[in-house]
Amino acid sequence: PNQTDLERAQAGLGQQVSYATEVCARQHRNFLFSIFITPTIARFLRWDRSGVVVSASFNYRTEPSILCDFLWRLGNMTHEQRGADISVTKASQDE
Repeated sequence: PNQTDLERAQAGLGQQVSYATEVCARQHRNFLFSIFITPTIARFLRWDRSGVVVSASFNYRTEPSILCDFLWRLGNMTHEQRGADISVTKASQDE
């Protein structure tokens, strides 16, 4: 069956929600970044326990520097800047 653009977008969003929920449930995180990519456009997403902030869409084929710059910056962030909860430590033997 042919899916409409809206149906594909809704399915993609549902999948993104599922992934973000799973990552946050299994890792000690304050927030999480992800990227939503279609054949021509992309959006950046920042998830936390209260919801998600979504960037404006951009065409990464005609403006690849936006995606490349984001990935470079993400790769150069500390764990804390990428959302890791650094207040979490391993329990001691006594704990």
